[in-house]
Amino acid sequence: MGWRLDQVIFQREAGRVVVHVDLFDPLGRLRREVFHPATPDPETALERVAQALAQRGVRGPGRVRQRKGSALLPSPELQRSFLESLES
Repeated sequence: MGWRLDQVIFQREAGRVVVHVDLFDPLGRLRREVFHPATPDPETALERVAQALAQRGVRGPGRVRQRKGSALLPSPELQRSFLESLES
């Protein structure tokens, strides 16, 4: 069994998008990574992160949420496009 996605949390910081990814390694250990795609657009940022993860063999499913203040808000449309990019 390979790397498996748990969740993706994105937020805006200083005019760009920061993406936090939680995934499980083949032994089931949780690993957290942070990506700083060079774009202010959340959809583009998530697509770039999904492509980078796909190249490493990471598979879904997983959830995608946006952090706004202390709240985590679901993003169904961005989740759908992220998972499509991850699986392609």
